[in-house]
Amino acid sequence: PPVADSPASAIPEFWLELHYCGHSLLTCDNPPDDQNKTGNQVLYSEQVRGFPGKQDYILRCELFGLAGHYALFLRPTTPSPALPHTAAYVKVIRSDCDGQLKVRWDRGD
Repeated sequence: PPVADSPASAIPEFWLELHYCGHSLLTCDNPPDDQNKTGNQVLYSEQVRGFPGKQDYILRCELFGLAGHYALFLRPTTPSPALPHTAAYVKVIRSDCDGQLKVRWDRGD
């Protein structure tokens, strides 16, 4: 049978967010939609359509200017238990801005 493309409205929207969590990894564990979080700043966000099997994102090194913990969240725009949530954590000991950080999301397919 022929394969039809899904209309754009049927493809779920996600946000890729980079959070600076400070010197404690515990503040990174707050869900990204938790409005009561403290010490957690959103440094970067980008809208993503669908949940790609593999996708590379290039983040400017200037985003990692402070020592401490960072969290990358990929979350659905509309919270839904049926849609995947994922996170990755990065610790920066010192930052020498000499390039870019490449982030690869892999669903494991």
